[in-house]
Amino acid sequence: MGDRIIENANFEEIEDEYDALVAKEAYEEYKKDPETYSLEEIRKSLGI
Repeated sequence: MGDRIIENANFEEIEDEYDALVAKEAYEEYKKDPETYSLEEIRKSLGI
C-alpha cells in the first residue's frame, strides 16, 4: 500500500511538471501573436 502512495505522488509530480511545460509553451506561442477573440466573436465568425 505504501508503494502505491509513493507511485501516485510521483505520477502527480510528473503531471505537474508536464502541465507547467505545456503552459510555458502556450504562453510563448501567445506572445508571438497576442491577438485574442471572445467566444461571441468566434461564434459569429462560425455562424452559430
